[in-house]
Amino acid sequence: MTSTIKRSRIAVIAIAVIATAGCGGGGASDPGPAPTPATVILADGDQWQYSLTGSEVLGGTNFTLNGTETVVLTATTFNGAPAFQITTTDDFMANDQHIVVSGIAYESQDPITNAVKLIADTRGPGNSLRNVTNIQVVNRGTFGTGFTSKSTITFDNGDTQTDGEIVQGHTFVTVPSGTYNTWQEQLTKNDTNRETSTNVLWVAPGVGRFVKANVNGAQPGFENHITLALMSTNVTSSTPAVKQ
Repeated sequence: MTSTIKRSRIAVIAIAVIATAGCGGGGASDPGPAPTPATVILADGDQWQYSLTGSEVLGGTNFTLNGTETVVLTATTFNGAPAFQITTTDDFMANDQHIVVSGIAYESQDPITNAVKLIADTRGPGNSLRNVTNIQVVNRGTFGTGFTSKSTITFDNGDTQTDGEIVQGHTFVTVPSGTYNTWQEQLTKNDTNRETSTNVLWVAPGVGRFVKANVNGAQPGFENHITLALMSTNVTSSTPAVKQ
């Protein structure tokens, strides 16, 4: 049996609230040259596509996942100010079921510091819009070994979300689209909906996002273990990121 399901407990795997987050394989102690520290300036039409593999456990049943994730940026306005609409779509098979999950986040990026702020997302009840009431930087736009940050975001529906980041070092990572010099970081998250995640990320600043991600998330009665690997990207202001 094959069916298309618009909603799933998988919950937009790629953590779209952080436009430059990312992860991959390899160690964090590569003695080679460090990647550029600054994330590129994002632009209308930027997009990334990843392979998606892993597993999901729901109600004691294990599902094998295989498919793709696509992230697209669209320039827009939000509450009268310039912003990006970031649409993330996961399209995958879970055993014999075809599942499509979509989510939207709204972000802004400082053109001087490259820092990204979260404005709103559609992760409220029933995929409803949640507006951030204490808008703050969720990605500083630069990387360096030993960088750490922690932020607690509050939403107008009463939800809160605490994010932590540790940049562990840098290394080269090979994925279907090539080999990249990346920053390795660990991201943790927990929120008032009892959703938690611990993810190892490898970010290629030159393509504006991660090139591979190991995502481990959980809620009561549900967990997932996902790997995302960059297949293709189209970033307007990209800088050379592939190992020569």
